[in-house]
Amino acid sequence: MRSSIVSLAGRHSGILRRRDESDSVNLTSTIVEFVNSLILDIGSRIRLDKYGLWKNALALFGDRDRLVKLLQADGEAIRTAGMSEKGITLEQVVGRILRQYLEGARRDLVACSMGVSAGRLKTWERLDRISRGLIGENDSRSRYDYGHFEKLAVYIREHHSKDRNLPRTANTIQDYFDTFCRECDGSQCKSSLRELSNDLGDVRDYLDGGGLGILYECLMKINLKEREMVDSAFGLEMFKKPGYETTEKIDDALGNSSVNDISRILEKLRNCMEIILKARAGERRDE
Repeated sequence: MRSSIVSLAGRHSGILRRRDESDSVNLTSTIVEFVNSLILDIGSRIRLDKYGLWKNALALFGDRDRLVKLLQADGEAIRTAGMSEKGITLEQVVGRILRQYLEGARRDLVACSMGVSAGRLKTWERLDRISRGLIGENDSRSRYDYGHFEKLAVYIREHHSKDRNLPRTANTIQDYFDTFCRECDGSQCKSSLRELSNDLGDVRDYLDGGGLGILYECLMKINLKEREMVDSAFGLEMFKKPGYETTEKIDDALGNSSVNDISRILEKLRNCMEIILKARAGERRDE
């Protein structure tokens, strides 16, 4: 769709040539005319489109003022198109700006449908590319693995040390996967709170022994809010403090938190404990 829109815009770019090169006001008016002409053309194509190829195109132009501003910001490139030694055409200049706009518009629509910010979605798209690069195109293993999150965190700290937009801890990376990763749909990360609470109850005898230390170690790796939610929901009473009740029932403990929130937190703990237990089992075998 993006290529089709860019190609169509090239047919309307001649409008931008009809202006006085020294008149910025005239350039702005021709930019507005160009944008409106493009949108009207897309609308007419939707009405005649039997195959639905253009039906979603207009939704990308919900913020046409932003496109106008992007074109205005590159006014010099528009004015001098075709005049430089590089031979960059007006169609190429408009195409570059339009691709930038359409990518942002696409991200805004997806983010809105998911109830997240466009900035957070952009961060996920970068994280997703890094993740796929690390695990390899032909690797059939699921990327929803705490060990993979830890490798990602190390890689980002080593190769993107100055980029503060990317998550830098395994737990934060898992939050992004929980929100955006389609591969996780239907996986263990979507287990219900009731099932997970039963699982926790099944291992209480173990936790009363040395395993409680492992749980505590993993709880200290998640943030304070998540730690208190788990502590309160399951009555662990591991982090007592004045004014904080740790013996509430599960239903009361949910409060403003969704079942998915607690499911996600418990999945973090499960992965963390598995990693520690496997490591210690390996140490025992080596003794």
